[in-house]
Amino acid sequence: MDRSIQIKAMASEVRMSILRLLAEPQKHFKDQWSADPVAFGVCMTLIAKALGVAQPTASRHLDILRQAGFITVKKHHKWSYCRRDDSAIQEYIAWLQTQLSARP
Repeated sequence: MDRSIQIKAMASEVRMSILRLLAEPQKHFKDQWSADPVAFGVCMTLIAKALGVAQPTASRHLDILRQAGFITVKKHHKWSYCRRDDSAIQEYIAWLQTQLSARP
């Protein structure tokens, strides 16, 4: 995994907001009718709406999170659905912690 992409992904408040929203999809996207937001993911259009940004802006942020491995994107018909990858996020946090630890 390219750590510089992961660092870039975490360096944006908008992308951090996306990860927080996707941590509780049942709470933030309970009105999604096209698919279960927990089981299938959250539609990119609804993520853009929740952020209050245009869809191309949200798509750019989501693509960086996808490149970093922090979300997965699944296409279904004409929509794309995003799910958070908690194991990838935890692995990144563990790596960052080792990098910031004091070394002899």
